Parts: sequence; structure tokens; C-alpha cells
Amino acid sequence: MEKVRFGLCNCAYGIVTQAEDGSLTFGTPVMIPNAKSLTMDRTISTTPIFADNKKIYTISAFTGANLTVGFTLLTDELKQAILGHKADSKGHDVEVTNAKTTYFYFIYQVEGDTKSRRRVILKCSATLGSEATETTSDSVNVNGDSLAISVYPVEDGKGNDIACYDVDSSDTDYADVLTMAPAIPTFAS
Repeated sequence: MEKVRFGLCNCAYGIVTQAEDGSLTFGTPVMIPNAKSLTMDRTISTTPIFADNKKIYTISAFTGANLTVGFTLLTDELKQAILGHKADSKGHDVEVTNAKTTYFYFIYQVEGDTKSRRRVILKCSATLGSEATETTSDSVNVNGDSLAISVYPVEDGKGNDIACYDVDSSDTDYADVLTMAPAIPTFAS
């Protein structure tokens, strides 16, 4: 039985295209180097139901999630692929403030004491988060960038709204997660 989780590695993204009918197409994963940290905060809407002068039930609904992913440095390729940055004629990365961001999926791996787990988040959008820099002094501090990622649930066509799924190192498709486009999960019943 797994007791602890630690480490963050093997981050990747892939472009998500949404057709007019709402169906999604997932592109091939692209590795993202330099990940340092990840925080995921789920957004849950709750509505209490009262009867007979007491609370008898609470309806809970997952409405999305927010991730903050810290990197030592974001690549220009990533910023241009999902944030709408553009390369100018001299090859500079240019932040275009009125650019449309692109939907993407996001993958990350967390190690555990008995196995590793890769999480696939099916539909996201992102903005640049904080950028930290400080002067060098007696010791060198590594500066960093962050992405603020919004997670959206996707419909599976059977009434289920799905945000993400986990693939454990013991699963047969574990190696494929970083090389093949994901699919919306299907259920046996």
C-alpha cells in the first residue's frame, strides 16, 4: 500500500481542439522541462438542502480547478503554443496582450514510495503567473516562472463530467501517457 507521494517530473502538454459539436481532439504530448512545484485547488460548489428545520443533504458539484505550476524557466515554445505569444522577425518571444489562449491538456508525474502516478488533466487554459527574480548575493537563488492553469470538466457523452484521470506505473498504458494523445475515459457500466 502506498504511503507517501513525493517529487514532480515528466510534465507535458498537448493542444486540445474543440469542434462545433463540442467533441474534443487531443494532439500529441510535448514535454515541458524545468517543473519545480505544483498546487491544485479544486473548485467545489455546495448547496445545503434543509427540511424539518435541519440540514438533510448537501449537493456538491465540481466546477473546475486551478493549478499553479512553478518552473525554473518557461520555454518560448510553450508560451507560443498555449499562451498566444509570437516570435517576431528576429526570433524574440513577444507577449501579445490581446492574443487568444489555446486549450490544452496537461500531464504530470508524482513519485510514491511504491509506484509513480501520471495524472492527465483533459482540458485547461493558462495565463502567465508570477515571475520571480532577485539579485545574486552570498548565495545563488534560482528564480522562476509560473503558469496559472484553469481546469475545465469535459463531458463523456454518457452524463459524466470528467476533469482528469490517473495512470499508475503498474498500468499497461503507463509508458504511452507521455507519447500518445489521451482519450476521454470510458466506463464498463
